[in-house]
Formats: sequence, C-alpha cells, structure tokens
Amino acid sequence: MLKIGSHMKFLLFFLTCILSCAINAQQVNESVFVNSSDTKLYLEVIGKDKSKPLLLHLHGGPGNVVLGVLPFQTNVGKQLEEEFLVAYLHQRGAGKSLPVPGETQTIENHVNDVAEVIEYLKKKYAKDKVHLSGHSWGGMLAALYTKENEQNINKLILISTGLNVKKLLYESYLSTLDWAEKTKNETALKELDKIRMSPHANQNQLVLSRWSNQAGGGIIRNFNVEQFLKDNNVEKIYSNWGGSQFEIRNAMYEEFVRIDLDKNIGAFRVPALFIAGGRDTITPVSMMKRDFELYRGYKEFAVLESSHHLPFIDEPDSLARKMIIFLKQ
Repeated sequence: MLKIGSHMKFLLFFLTCILSCAINAQQVNESVFVNSSDTKLYLEVIGKDKSKPLLLHLHGGPGNVVLGVLPFQTNVGKQLEEEFLVAYLHQRGAGKSLPVPGETQTIENHVNDVAEVIEYLKKKYAKDKVHLSGHSWGGMLAALYTKENEQNINKLILISTGLNVKKLLYESYLSTLDWAEKTKNETALKELDKIRMSPHANQNQLVLSRWSNQAGGGIIRNFNVEQFLKDNNVEKIYSNWGGSQFEIRNAMYEEFVRIDLDKNIGAFRVPALFIAGGRDTITPVSMMKRDFELYRGYKEFAVLESSHHLPFIDEPDSLARKMIIFLKQ
C-alpha cells in the first residue's frame, strides 16, 4: 500500500488551504450604506462568486422591505445567489436605510437613488452593466430608471408590475369586482360599487387594496405573517415597519398614481421578462399582457398560474427558475 509521507501531507494541506482561501476570496456577503444626495441607502450584496453577473433587485411597496425584501431573499434570492451576485436595496426611508422627511419621497429621488446604487455596484465590482429586476412598485422604479439609462442595464425583469398606474388600478378594480361577483361577496360588492367612478383616488384605492388583497385566494394565503415576523425578529430590527410603510405610501401617492410609461415602453430595447401571477387581482395578467404588447425590445412573458401578487412566496422555485433561465440565455 502506498504511504503518503509527512511532507506530502503538509503539501496537500497547504494546497487545500490555498484553494479554500481562493474560493472564499471570491465569495461576497457585503452590507453597506450607499450615499445618495440627502440620505444613506442600505444595500446587501451576496453571491458565491464576485466575478458572476450582477443583479440588483428592487422591492415593492413603496416602502415594503419586510414583506418585499426578506421573503424574496429567503425564498428566491438564495437560488439566484448561486448563479449571480445579487444586490438587495432597502429604498429610501425604508427598512435599514436612514429615515427621511416625507417631502423627499419623490419619484425623482427614488430614480436617482437607483442611479447612485448602480454606479456604486459597477465601480465596486468592476461591471459595465447590471441586470435589474423589480417587484410591483419596484418594477415601476426599475422601468423608470431604465428609460433614461439603458446603457447600464443588461436585462430587465418586471414581476407583478404595471407601467401605467391609473390603468393598473382600473384593471385591478375589474378583476376584484369579477371575483366578488363570482363569490357573491355582498360586502365587497357594496364597497366596490361606491368607488367605481374613481378607484384610483387615494382613499378609494385603500378600499380597492383591501379587497384585491383578499381576492384570487388572498395575497398571503401561503404565508404565516406572525411566524415570519417572529422568526426574523422584525419587531426589534424594523420597529414600526408597518407605520413607516404607510407613511411612505401616503407621501408618494399623488405622484405615484400619475406614473404613465405608455409613451415610453415602445422605445425600450433592453431584453425584458414579464412575470405575472395567474391569480393576481392587484396586477392582473391582463395589465401585464397590455404592457408586454407595447414593449418593442426583445421580450418574454411568463404566468405563474398558482401565484397571487407575491410569487416569491406562492411559487418561489418557479420564479427563481424563470429568472435564472432568462438571465443566463
């Protein structure tokens, strides 16, 4: 039997250490604050290999870090991190980013924030371009940034996103009303009838949101919120997260409801993937199909049939798989 001498064992041990150090040197697990005009934005960057393509993900809300970023990271992000360097942004005033006055919660500031983060990522990780994905409001923000900065984006992924908010809310109203009629929900029908003339008005949208969250099986039917908050120590780490999200939403609403990219979509040339939830009554498939038809760049459309508005909770494996296939092709 061949025996390995002590000097050979030492050499093997030494080479193993070198290899291990080389692998670890390529891994990234960074938490940093990025300066952006009047505030500091919290950013996490995670991946197995810093040489991999970089993907920045933008959460929904506005202001929804707890139910927008954390479940996405856990359910989908872990799979993406095997193939990409993934960056998760806590948008201005939300999550671990610094608080800001309500008057600074503007569309322009949010777009500028994304610009600052992308420039930071490109410089830090030596990338010419990044992939950009967004869920719901995060998808709108991704599209708004891309409209003026296509040169920085490789591919764009829009998840449960509408690009004309008034038309989106009207489609949501029709979809939710259809659910109420089919299920004979008299309370929902009565409240929805009262807002039929202007579902986009601020207080009316809150009524619509309450029912669209319940329609189609419910936005959190596969999600134990209380257990999630407890497991992630949310109440301690993100104190007043619900109140903060509501304040951000109110500060932005009048400008938010005027988002309209109808005249811009046709000029986009970045390859784009549109992902809709088959049961979603907040961003119905019909709305995403409409935007998809207007898009003139290379495009793909996918429907996750069992998903409501949070496909990273309802069908995380399917969502991750579709994102990875699109980004790697």
